Amino acid sequence: MTEAARTYADAPRDWLSRAFRRRLEDGATIDDATYADARRARRALTHAVTAAIAGYDAVVLPACVQTAPPFDDVDRPVAGVPSTWPDVSARTMALWNVTGLPAVAVPIGFGDDGLPIAMQVAGAAFADERCLAVAAAYQGATNHHHRCPVEGAR
Repeated sequence: MTEAARTYADAPRDWLSRAFRRRLEDGATIDDATYADARRARRALTHAVTAAIAGYDAVVLPACVQTAPPFDDVDRPVAGVPSTWPDVSARTMALWNVTGLPAVAVPIGFGDDGLPIAMQVAGAAFADERCLAVAAAYQGATNHHHRCPVEGAR
């Protein structure tokens, strides 16, 4: 968030979601020493994840711990705990964002509430094409991205 706070320092705040504004405010409070420590930790994490997935073509995992939120309800509880959509999605996506390793999310169906669920295909550094190929193969073998259980939602 420190990088985002610096990048979006001059962005009109009324154009940003409440959750993103909060993250920028949090990022702006990080001092240079803490940021340097975080960058070292990120390098160590990237090394550990790279070692853990070595030898695998791709890793397939949930894109999120719940269905996508309706546009007007991005603040929803998870297991009874108040959460924002960025906090919810970060639980499964942050690892790839922080490490810079490639990942792509693709729809895999719909939850009981009729809203979409997705998986992500992640991989080693520079395996972008492989991740996209796995995601495309899944979409080619299924029709989840062509149907919607909610009338008029498509």
